[in-house]
Amino acid sequence: MSLACGSPETALTRHPFLGGYFNELAERGLEGHRLREAEAWWLARIAAWDMPQLGMLHIIARGERRFRIVGRRVEPSGLARASIEMLPDDIDGPVPEQCKSCVRLLERVIAQQGEGLFEPPHRLDSSAWVSARLAEILPLPLSAKQELFELTDARARLERLNNLLGR
Repeated sequence: MSLACGSPETALTRHPFLGGYFNELAERGLEGHRLREAEAWWLARIAAWDMPQLGMLHIIARGERRFRIVGRRVEPSGLARASIEMLPDDIDGPVPEQCKSCVRLLERVIAQQGEGLFEPPHRLDSSAWVSARLAEILPLPLSAKQELFELTDARARLERLNNLLGR
């Protein structure tokens, strides 16, 4: 089963909002604030689910590919539909020397939280993987996370995160 969300690795039990997934929130805004329309969304795969009790559904969704909405419509039944365009993968490369502290931080998080925190393989030499995982777990405003995930240059995303962490 696929769904659309705003960040590449999202668990409903960890994140209060899947950016772009809930149309109603996109229209009304979160906590009364108007949200800007997302430029990049994610196709996601349901990796695991559990129903610990009736009416309570836990879902872990893993982002797979980014896309952009190029047109939308609402059917007479109220069903929202969209035409999409798949976006290319991030421009990736090795982690620059000045951003190695981001890798060390992520290594510490993985050591403390366990290998299961992120789906393997752990690509600690990849600017795209390191920057996406940090953007996912850091306590940043949702708008900042969305802005980071909309960048197609992974090195630029990692450098922005490195600057934020250096403050």
